[in-house]
Amino acid sequence: MIISNSHSGQSAQVASSSAVSKQNETGSAVNGFESVMDKTKSNDQLPLEALALPSWYNSYLPEATMLNGGLNHGYHDLCKDLTKDNILTDDERGQLKSYLDNDPFHQDELRKREFRAKYQGELSEYGDTLNTYFQESLKENGVNSQRDYYGKVILDKGTSEKIHESMKSRLESNPRVLELMEILGTTL
Repeated sequence: MIISNSHSGQSAQVASSSAVSKQNETGSAVNGFESVMDKTKSNDQLPLEALALPSWYNSYLPEATMLNGGLNHGYHDLCKDLTKDNILTDDERGQLKSYLDNDPFHQDELRKREFRAKYQGELSEYGDTLNTYFQESLKENGVNSQRDYYGKVILDKGTSEKIHESMKSRLESNPRVLELMEILGTTL
């Protein structure tokens, strides 16, 4: 599953429980590279940035998978105020419901949740294909380790763009992917 944080503009790939189990069994990272944690030598560690997806990857992610990085402080403040006596009356519950019914942040999250539920199969198929094409494009461009990934994808914008073009070419040549992109509201 791929999730993006629209607040920071960074993307992060989240492993499903089966992928995590596979990682634990094989000892290799979910993305096919040896895990940085498997090579923990104090002088050989990569920065956290080395685990990020390239910025261009974000454009392929459906809006419904974007996480809003902010907290709804107004709602949390209201809850704190209404529950300070450790009792939530029916009237107070009504106030919370009314707040949520009129809160654009909450309504947006509900729309995204409904979209993800409705298109769960399409999101899964699209995410799997996107990940496969990304991995193929990485290998095609000589990215075979986490260190290669950091150097060639994160730091070297030229190589990163070659990988992007390779992936884009794969996406364009697959009619099913183009159909899924239209359903999910993404573009090339």
